[in-house]
Amino acid sequence: MSAFDRRGAVADLAARFASGFDPVLAGPRTVGREAEFPVVDAQGVLADVRELIPALLAPGDLTLTRDQTGQIVGLEGDRFSFVLEVGLGTLEVITGPCPDLHTLNRHHEAGVDRVVAAAGDLGWRVLGLGIQPLTLRSTAIMTPKPRYAVLHDVIGDGWLWFCLTASDQIHVDVDRAEAIPVSDLANLLAGVTIALCANSSIQGGGDSGWCSTREAGMGEIGAGGHRHGMPAGPVRTFEGHVDRLVALPFLIEKQDGVPLAVGQPFDAWMAGHGVDYDAFLLHEHYVWNSARPRSRQGTVELRAACQQPPDAPHAAAALHLALVEAHPALGAQLTAWFGADPWTPLRAWHRAVLRQGLGASEPVDGFLATVLGLCSDALTARGLDEAQLLTPLFDRLAAGENPAQQATRLVAEQGLKALLESRSFR
Repeated sequence: MSAFDRRGAVADLAARFASGFDPVLAGPRTVGREAEFPVVDAQGVLADVRELIPALLAPGDLTLTRDQTGQIVGLEGDRFSFVLEVGLGTLEVITGPCPDLHTLNRHHEAGVDRVVAAAGDLGWRVLGLGIQPLTLRSTAIMTPKPRYAVLHDVIGDGWLWFCLTASDQIHVDVDRAEAIPVSDLANLLAGVTIALCANSSIQGGGDSGWCSTREAGMGEIGAGGHRHGMPAGPVRTFEGHVDRLVALPFLIEKQDGVPLAVGQPFDAWMAGHGVDYDAFLLHEHYVWNSARPRSRQGTVELRAACQQPPDAPHAAAALHLALVEAHPALGAQLTAWFGADPWTPLRAWHRAVLRQGLGASEPVDGFLATVLGLCSDALTARGLDEAQLLTPLFDRLAAGENPAQQATRLVAEQGLKALLESRSFR
């Protein structure tokens, strides 16, 4: 038996991964959204979203989707779809791809309105928060999909943060030459998203001590390998991206459709099983960095934002699209500020904003104002009147308070009920 050629395997996987991205974009960037929402009862306790399915189906424009066991996992439609998430109290609204943020937002709002109406009929609330505010993590609230149980076995209780958290993720169309530079830059600037959009400070009924409990908690997963959140540094090329991924543990494989725990590094698994691109795609799906290139969609997925409050529901999506559009100008500005090594100061700042949000000292004076200005310029250049959607972020910066900081203050002054009232979609 010949020795395993790791370098050749990485090159093979990287070439196939890169081929998923168009050499040149056909037009303006399209954008899609995966927005998760906590659903709770009138007291703020997690509510089982499976009970919403009949009302969500009632208009007749959605189709049920099931897994290999026959369990309902989602509802698919033309404008929006719903997915049952890891936690029984979280529903994901998926929209896009769309040609602009305004179209995306209309479709998203139509989906959210249906969820809010269905929840209201049961006396429940749909929250603009990044985490369940009262219920604690446990296996009792984990959706009974077979792969979730396997992931809990191999990861441990860190996996259970996925039962509580609610992110606001966006997919942005990129070409082949942009995919890795955009991913590197968005990971480097994950602290910008957290500073402005963190919204998960209240957990277990009180202040968790973090502005983004979501990012801090899930950062426990594979922490030594930076499996979640901001990575240790840039990957720079497709081969660099794949090289980093295959060194991480392969959490779960499928044999005849059945999920099985693995746990050994993916490159060690390949040494025994050969180069398997489908297995690699399964592996990279369970690496949750703040930004990641997605070959199947030809996009970069940006993941660092908590779900946003009802008074600014599209702010994070606008910021993430803007970061992609502004990436050349942002890269040049970061070099002017930090030289060849922006990762060291921005990783330190990232750790600070996880706890302090906009209360953390900026890495350089005027950092966030400059970044937001470049982002606004980039959205304006699209000519689609999208830059206005960044206004809530400028307001947060001026006030020195992000949604998490606002939530912590509100609960301290008026209690959890006041937070539920202020963060419930109507």
